[in-house]
Amino acid sequence: MKLKFVTRVLVALITLSILAVTLASGFIFQEYALANLTNDETSITPNGAWAAAQVHTALKELGWPATTMAWLSYLRVLLSILTVIPVIFLLLLRAPEGWFGIYVAFVLAMIPALGGSFLQPLLAPYPDLKFIRQIIGGISWQSFFIMFFFFPNGRSAPRWIRWMAWAWIISMILDVPQLILGDPFSGQRLGNALLQLENFLGFAFLFSALGSQFYRYFWVSNTVERQQTKLVVIVLVFLLLSFVVNIPLISRPLDPQQLGRELILALLGWSFNLLSIMLVPLAIGASILRYRLWDIDVIVRRTLQYSLVTGVLALVFFGSVTVLQAIFSAISGEQSSLAIALSTLAIAALFNPLRKRVQAFIDKRFFRQGYNARKTLESFAAYARNEVELSRLSAELVRAASDTLKPDKVSLWIKKN
Repeated sequence: MKLKFVTRVLVALITLSILAVTLASGFIFQEYALANLTNDETSITPNGAWAAAQVHTALKELGWPATTMAWLSYLRVLLSILTVIPVIFLLLLRAPEGWFGIYVAFVLAMIPALGGSFLQPLLAPYPDLKFIRQIIGGISWQSFFIMFFFFPNGRSAPRWIRWMAWAWIISMILDVPQLILGDPFSGQRLGNALLQLENFLGFAFLFSALGSQFYRYFWVSNTVERQQTKLVVIVLVFLLLSFVVNIPLISRPLDPQQLGRELILALLGWSFNLLSIMLVPLAIGASILRYRLWDIDVIVRRTLQYSLVTGVLALVFFGSVTVLQAIFSAISGEQSSLAIALSTLAIAALFNPLRKRVQAFIDKRFFRQGYNARKTLESFAAYARNEVELSRLSAELVRAASDTLKPDKVSLWIKKN
């Protein structure tokens, strides 16, 4: 009991320490940002497609302060910390008894430390201490994925998979001296072989953690645990989607004549990515605390439904605009705003029928039990409108209840006047 209390206090102190360091960085952040405006190694860019000089030029074009990007990055870290702090303390105070709630609280405390960027301003005058940032960044993301060996109840499934988790923890500990002292075999054949082995083990550990969740969901989890897993999976899919959305922004070449517009587009993708990252600790905390788990099916259905509808309507809109503009250009020799107006009217007319068809498709493919139950009830309602014989109506009611609710036993009692 004392050990659990000490670990809870330790996690709380780590959380508050990260917040304190971030706030302390804020006092020297202006000076740090100005000193690294055009340094490609330490400057802050919206994604990997940008160089520091391009960001500097884009900010000038927009008339924004030169340190805008740096301050946005700092606010991103601060906002992440302020988001996870309430979840962490709720877990420490209200999570079910056991070590796993404490571990999840520690993992969430490490999320703002991903990459160690919150330490950058403080460590800038001391480049020899950059290994501290690398250690914290490595621990944060590896601890996050190790959690999935035991999520959501703290027990591994299958039981032997916990040894993979311990192997990952040991390899993470063995990496620390290398980060501090450097790799003595760097650039040599042995060093390259060790690096390839480390990469292979990293992928093996990662896929083992995710595979254990797949195995647990279909063969081990009870109903409540499946709801817990669903909540986290839908948020992780949303996170993956945010990275996919950013791929075109990263892969395509920048227009040097319109860097200001390009930066605004990159920041929109950056903000979407930030939103998806912030949802992860909220989903994990809600899952462990089991808050409104039964609403997740509604959220999943609505998310799938409106995502598909939005995607299809967007394709229809841009396709119809392109086709109509080509027709108007061929007829009159110039483009017309009538194409946009007609396309908008077509979207308005298509929305409701398309939404109903997409909803029926999703329910039929992914929520078959609810779809079958609804069809059974609709069939019973149609039958009841035309049936006057009580015995037949009673038999149909019992059948509908049995097909819809799947109880072990069904009986009907009718009070006679």
